[in-house]
Amino acid sequence: MKIIIRSVYTFFVLVPLLIVLSSCSSGLSSVYDFDYPLTTKTAKSNSTRLQIQIPQGWFVAEDNEFMLTDIWLVKEDYLATIKFVAVTLDDETAESFASDELGKVVELNKVLLKAKLGKNFKGFTNEETFNSNSTVFSAYQYLDEKDEPVRTVVFKNDSKFYEVTAFALKSANPTEIFKAQNSVLASLK
Repeated sequence: MKIIIRSVYTFFVLVPLLIVLSSCSSGLSSVYDFDYPLTTKTAKSNSTRLQIQIPQGWFVAEDNEFMLTDIWLVKEDYLATIKFVAVTLDDETAESFASDELGKVVELNKVLLKAKLGKNFKGFTNEETFNSNSTVFSAYQYLDEKDEPVRTVVFKNDSKFYEVTAFALKSANPTEIFKAQNSVLASLK
């Protein structure tokens, strides 16, 4: 009888505790892997010293019209893109965010996204926080107005926040695209 009680205790108390603790661990733990092959070529930010490696089968595009994108990567088959956009906060907002900068920038991005999508908003999935090379990243996924999968990762580099959004058409493999996004993020310099 004691063995059965001990087994039940272990299953219902210790197993859930271990699951919670393992999900809170830091490091390169993310929903997606970091093993997408990268080239030795680099892409540099238009406004800061940020630099990344370009994934195999991708190229750097130019944002000539509005110059809003710091780095824009496009998959050679045009089924996916990864865009780095600097997030600019005014002094008052930055000061009010000081207690949890990253978390509050992510929440602001989510509010703006919900407003943009309106009735097409279907919720966020795969929300996570992970780190690589001492940079903390916060990520979330959603479906855009065409029901295409999108993943946004927010991080701070030096004193600037970035929103890195990976868009994948349904015909692309979103898991591979989001793996490429993680690999690019791990290459940050």
